[in-house]
Amino acid sequence: MPATPTVAVALATFNGERFLREQLASLTAQTVPPSEILIGDDGSTDATLDIVDEFADRSPIAVTVTRNPTRLGFADNFFAIAGRAQADLVAWCDQDDVWLPEKLERCAAAFRKPDVVLVVHGARRIDSAGTELDRLPGALRRSYRKRSGHPFLVPYGFREVFRRRLLDEFDPAERPESFHGLRTSHDEFVYFAASCSGTVRWIRRPLALYRAHDSNTTGAARQPGVADQAMQHHGALIGAPEVAEFRASYLDAMARRQGDGDELRRAASWYRRYAASVDRRMSVYRATGRLGMLRAVASASAGGLYAPRRRGRLGPQALAKDLALAVLRGGPVAHQSRASA
Repeated sequence: MPATPTVAVALATFNGERFLREQLASLTAQTVPPSEILIGDDGSTDATLDIVDEFADRSPIAVTVTRNPTRLGFADNFFAIAGRAQADLVAWCDQDDVWLPEKLERCAAAFRKPDVVLVVHGARRIDSAGTELDRLPGALRRSYRKRSGHPFLVPYGFREVFRRRLLDEFDPAERPESFHGLRTSHDEFVYFAASCSGTVRWIRRPLALYRAHDSNTTGAARQPGVADQAMQHHGALIGAPEVAEFRASYLDAMARRQGDGDELRRAASWYRRYAASVDRRMSVYRATGRLGMLRAVASASAGGLYAPRRRGRLGPQALAKDLALAVLRGGPVAHQSRASA
């Protein structure tokens, strides 16, 4: 059997004194400990660095602490930390969550197959006091092969463990823009790179506690209902063709750089086909009245719009969501500005 891969923890800190000790304790309580803990502090002005230094002095695991001379922002801080990793795998780590003891053991085991490049695990949501609220949504299938999952999914970074080599094969310094002109975040970028190059494996079992509180950088205060999810899915279409083209251009550039980039060029072509599919889908949302929307969905379905995503189409789940949107809202649908994962 192949050896169990080593895992580096990439922990980004910034004024995290409130919950940091609990998170650090959960790292050393892992049933299979990480091979290294890399901490990058982005200019904390509270007691965060004192807590980190105290932890590093007594940790049984090698800890490297880097103090950024200038603020990088959370995404670039994460990339800088991961770039220093020596391990086979990297696990993003937020400063305010709690890892359950079997997280790294179960995630590392999921990489036994060499085509798996990213593992995303389940999680439960807690409040600032640690009281459990609910369970974060997961995936419908246990794994997604190349370009078969939702192209704009953004699993929260604390749920991701990935192969370190992804950051060598896909340059995060030149990463494409995301929605609303923002640069692609660290977790969004890793999912994008993984879905272009290998299999994304999902572990449904909750392996971490995501803390929802008033200082979260990202995240939602509540889980959306059915109607909210349908509207958010429509919101994800706004700007989607442009974002898909950004990604296609990035993949073309990476293919030219690597020379033997046939797989990257295929991924670029897939994103361009997906952009065309999203344009076609907008006709569904421009239809007037519930009956008009239902007819538009039927026409789009007959034309192959909801064929599997691996073909650059939208997939049957999109059909179900569009039918729900037609029934719940009627039409036409007002534009939204928020892209949903």
